[in-house]
Amino acid sequence: MFSTVLQRLSEGSKEYFGAASIEIEAVRFEERIYSFILEIRVNGNNERSTAFVKRYKVPEGVSPVSIREQVIAEFNVLQDKCKAMAGYPGFRVVRPIACWSDELTIVTERAQGKTLPEILNARVSWRWSAKQQHLIDLFERVGAWPRVFQSTDSSSAMLSTVEMREYVDVRLKQLAQAGAVSPGFCSALLSQFDATARDVNMCELAEVPTHVDFSPHNVLASEEAITLLDISERSSGSRYYDLAHMFVHLENLKIRPWMGVRLVEQMQAAMLRGYDPGLTPDRPLFRMELMRNVVSHLVHQREHSGTMLQRLYALLAWRNTRWHTGVWC
Repeated sequence: MFSTVLQRLSEGSKEYFGAASIEIEAVRFEERIYSFILEIRVNGNNERSTAFVKRYKVPEGVSPVSIREQVIAEFNVLQDKCKAMAGYPGFRVVRPIACWSDELTIVTERAQGKTLPEILNARVSWRWSAKQQHLIDLFERVGAWPRVFQSTDSSSAMLSTVEMREYVDVRLKQLAQAGAVSPGFCSALLSQFDATARDVNMCELAEVPTHVDFSPHNVLASEEAITLLDISERSSGSRYYDLAHMFVHLENLKIRPWMGVRLVEQMQAAMLRGYDPGLTPDRPLFRMELMRNVVSHLVHQREHSGTMLQRLYALLAWRNTRWHTGVWC
């Protein structure tokens, strides 16, 4: 699957890795929903680096041409954002190395740091330790990343709360037809959405660049920088969309007794503070994005169900998320 790409990397070693010749070692292979990932170790000029080779799948009924166009578009976005973020020390996107649309493949550098799940899982014993302050400080830096990312581009377009509601309504109808939620839940959520929309500050409705999947597994953290992975398209939306997306992911950690509700809430508050010192979950537009993300989260769970244990965890997380975002019904 990756042999041609690895050969091309070797032949272009000077351009891609700054070495006249290199040795490439496969480290880890992973199959994801929409792609295959190969982690490689590159040795050259007495230096060692790590990179990821991402090969897109072609879903049934989708033209390979459209996937090739998607590969090119993603690579161009990575190049543009990498340059734009270079002016903001401590905040990065993963550096693109090469792109071959005929192989449906993009190669990116392995940035320094650990993913948020790795950090959280390594420090679960910190619940009663003063060192948990490290996690709080970390999430304040994580919250600052969307603010910096949004400053790399500007737009005169404005969000439509009507379109936001239509998205929620369509998703709720799909879930109700599948028996995932009750009609009462749908009605209650939409009523709350409408009431909240009336209080939105119109100045906050300007569209901004968004990551779309600002979730723990896409964040690499080191002492030097917060680096985001998987920036796949030019997307724009609400200034709070990415924050709400991460907020819901953190909310699900509350069902883990070794984490502790208080610590998770402190991390969430730190993330919002990193974006805007005055931002709280009660901000109307942020609450609307929470509701939208809760619905999207359940849709994703239903589309990608796993083992019985995973489904049980998803059910508990869903119940917790509904309760703590105020849309329990």
